[in-house]
Amino acid sequence: MLIEFTNEVAFGEPPPSVIMSCTLREVRELSSKLLLHDIVDVSSGFNADFSGGISGFQVAIVEDNEHLVKVEDGKVLISLSREHARTISAMLDRVYARGQTIYVDFDGLNLFEEANLIICTI
Repeated sequence: MLIEFTNEVAFGEPPPSVIMSCTLREVRELSSKLLLHDIVDVSSGFNADFSGGISGFQVAIVEDNEHLVKVEDGKVLISLSREHARTISAMLDRVYARGQTIYVDFDGLNLFEEANLIICTI
Protein backbone atom coordinates (compact mmCIF):
# COMPACT_ATOMS: atom_id res chain seq x y z
CA MET A 1 0.00 0.00 0.00
CA LEU A 2 1.28 3.45 -0.91
CA ILE A 3 -0.24 6.49 0.78
CA GLU A 4 0.37 9.99 -0.52
CA PHE A 5 -0.90 13.33 0.68
CA THR A 6 -1.45 16.31 -1.54
CA ASN A 7 -2.97 19.71 -0.98
CA GLU A 8 -2.15 20.81 -4.49
CA VAL A 9 -4.87 21.55 -6.97
CA ALA A 10 -5.62 18.21 -8.56
CA PHE A 11 -9.04 19.00 -9.99
CA GLY A 12 -10.29 22.58 -9.66
CA GLU A 13 -10.26 23.81 -6.05
CA PRO A 14 -7.65 22.37 -3.70
CA PRO A 15 -9.18 20.14 -1.05
CA PRO A 16 -6.51 18.23 0.86
CA SER A 17 -6.46 14.73 -0.54
CA VAL A 18 -5.12 11.40 0.62
CA ILE A 19 -4.27 9.11 -2.26
CA MET A 20 -4.13 5.41 -1.41
CA SER A 21 -2.80 2.80 -3.84
CA CYS A 22 -3.91 -0.61 -2.59
CA THR A 23 -4.02 -4.23 -3.63
CA LEU A 24 -7.44 -5.89 -3.79
CA ARG A 25 -6.66 -7.72 -0.52
CA GLU A 26 -5.86 -4.42 1.19
CA VAL A 27 -9.09 -2.91 -0.16
CA ARG A 28 -11.09 -5.78 1.38
CA GLU A 29 -9.25 -5.46 4.69
CA LEU A 30 -9.76 -1.68 4.80
CA SER A 31 -13.46 -2.13 4.03
CA SER A 32 -14.00 -4.51 6.95
CA LYS A 33 -11.90 -2.45 9.38
CA LEU A 34 -13.95 0.67 8.63
CA LEU A 35 -17.03 -1.22 9.82
CA LEU A 36 -15.49 -2.96 12.83
CA HIS A 37 -13.15 -0.42 14.45
CA ASP A 38 -13.39 3.12 15.80
CA ILE A 39 -9.83 3.86 14.69
CA VAL A 40 -8.14 2.34 11.66
CA ASP A 41 -4.40 2.95 11.88
CA VAL A 42 -3.05 2.32 8.41
CA SER A 43 0.44 3.16 9.68
CA SER A 44 0.63 -0.01 11.76
CA GLY A 45 -2.22 -2.21 10.53
CA PHE A 46 -1.04 -2.41 6.94
CA ASN A 47 2.30 -2.69 5.17
CA ALA A 48 2.14 0.97 4.09
CA ASP A 49 4.72 3.23 2.50
CA PHE A 50 4.24 6.99 2.73
CA SER A 51 5.15 9.91 0.52
CA GLY A 52 4.16 13.53 0.09
CA GLY A 53 5.60 14.53 3.45
CA ILE A 54 3.54 12.22 5.66
CA SER A 55 4.64 9.49 8.02
CA GLY A 56 1.32 8.17 9.34
CA PHE A 57 -2.34 7.81 8.48
CA GLN A 58 -5.40 7.09 10.63
CA VAL A 59 -9.13 7.05 10.07
CA ALA A 60 -11.21 7.85 13.17
CA ILE A 61 -14.92 7.10 13.31
CA VAL A 62 -16.71 9.89 15.19
CA GLU A 63 -20.26 10.20 16.46
CA ASP A 64 -21.03 13.62 15.06
CA ASN A 65 -21.26 14.57 11.41
CA GLU A 66 -17.67 15.83 11.27
CA HIS A 67 -15.63 15.02 8.17
CA LEU A 68 -12.13 16.36 8.38
CA VAL A 69 -8.74 15.80 6.89
CA LYS A 70 -6.20 17.05 9.39
CA VAL A 71 -2.41 16.97 9.11
CA GLU A 72 -0.27 17.37 12.20
CA ASP A 73 3.42 16.55 12.59
CA GLY A 74 3.44 14.55 9.37
CA LYS A 75 0.46 12.42 10.38
CA VAL A 76 -2.83 12.53 8.49
CA LEU A 77 -6.06 11.98 10.42
CA ILE A 78 -9.39 11.59 8.64
CA SER A 79 -12.47 11.87 10.82
CA LEU A 80 -15.59 10.17 9.46
CA SER A 81 -19.11 9.71 10.74
CA ARG A 82 -20.27 6.10 10.98
CA GLU A 83 -22.57 6.73 8.04
CA HIS A 84 -19.69 7.90 5.86
CA ALA A 85 -17.56 4.94 7.00
CA ARG A 86 -20.36 2.55 5.95
CA THR A 87 -20.71 4.35 2.60
CA ILE A 88 -16.98 4.14 1.90
CA SER A 89 -16.95 0.48 2.94
CA ALA A 90 -19.80 -0.24 0.49
CA MET A 91 -17.88 1.58 -2.26
CA LEU A 92 -14.80 -0.52 -1.51
CA ASP A 93 -16.87 -3.70 -1.63
CA ARG A 94 -17.74 -2.90 -5.26
CA VAL A 95 -14.06 -2.89 -6.26
CA TYR A 96 -13.32 -6.12 -8.07
CA ALA A 97 -10.32 -5.49 -10.35
CA ARG A 98 -6.97 -3.78 -10.47
CA GLY A 99 -6.97 -0.32 -12.01
CA GLN A 100 -10.23 0.85 -10.45
CA THR A 101 -10.32 4.22 -8.69
CA ILE A 102 -12.75 5.49 -6.07
CA TYR A 103 -13.13 9.21 -5.41
CA VAL A 104 -14.59 10.10 -2.00
CA ASP A 105 -15.87 13.63 -1.35
CA PHE A 106 -16.55 14.02 2.38
CA ASP A 107 -18.96 16.88 1.74
CA GLY A 108 -21.33 14.30 0.29
CA LEU A 109 -21.54 15.87 -3.14
CA ASN A 110 -19.72 12.90 -4.70
CA LEU A 111 -17.75 15.15 -7.02
CA PHE A 112 -14.47 13.59 -8.06
CA GLU A 113 -13.08 17.12 -8.48
CA GLU A 114 -13.54 17.66 -4.73
CA ALA A 115 -12.28 14.25 -3.61
CA ASN A 116 -10.66 14.16 -0.18
CA LEU A 117 -9.82 10.47 -0.45
CA ILE A 118 -8.74 8.75 -3.65
CA ILE A 119 -8.33 4.98 -3.55
CA CYS A 120 -6.69 3.22 -6.53
CA THR A 121 -6.24 -0.51 -6.88
CA ILE A 122 -2.88 -1.80 -8.05
